[in-house]
Amino acid sequence: MTDSPSSGNTRKIPQERLVRTDADLAPRSSRKPPPAQGNSTDACANLRIDVQFLDPHASVGEAEIASAVREACRLAGAREGWVEISVVDDERIQELNRQHLQHDYPTDVLSFCYLWDPDGGQLEGELIISSTTADRLAAAEGSLAADELLWYAVHGALHLCGYEDDQPVAWQRMRAAEAVVLQRLGLSRPAGFDEPRREWVDR
Repeated sequence: MTDSPSSGNTRKIPQERLVRTDADLAPRSSRKPPPAQGNSTDACANLRIDVQFLDPHASVGEAEIASAVREACRLAGAREGWVEISVVDDERIQELNRQHLQHDYPTDVLSFCYLWDPDGGQLEGELIISSTTADRLAAAEGSLAADELLWYAVHGALHLCGYEDDQPVAWQRMRAAEAVVLQRLGLSRPAGFDEPRREWVDR
């Protein structure tokens, strides 16, 4: 479904933030563990999730995206660290896709994992999500654009936590995890959920 720089032997880790320009966010090399957020009994209480909208036409809000990513991370066992999410348009995600994966076309979500320790549950990563792609595919398939975009958020977060979808068994594992998260969030499965690599069809 997604283009993931962390797949297989083709990991491409950008040295600087892809789209973030927030002055109050420290460079990765100087990051400190984030303070606890919300309920201290939450297994993901020490996982900070930041959402930035560079496309003002996104169909969902910050809280919904953060909730989707947190639920996916919870399922995967992430307990602390940070995930930065930027919602962009097709032009921007195509630029990043071309720059980091040499794929000169827009895609749904890019996942950049900087640290994933499944034993310690520590995660540091970045998601770039295209709201334009969500709108376009939802319209073509009769899905809700909001559900489509939140699926991308879940899918990308699972990639950060080591899930892959480049082989049939891995793809089935990814879809099974996505189905659990979507159900927990009360979301329906978008059209095409059971069709692997649908964004490459008729490109």
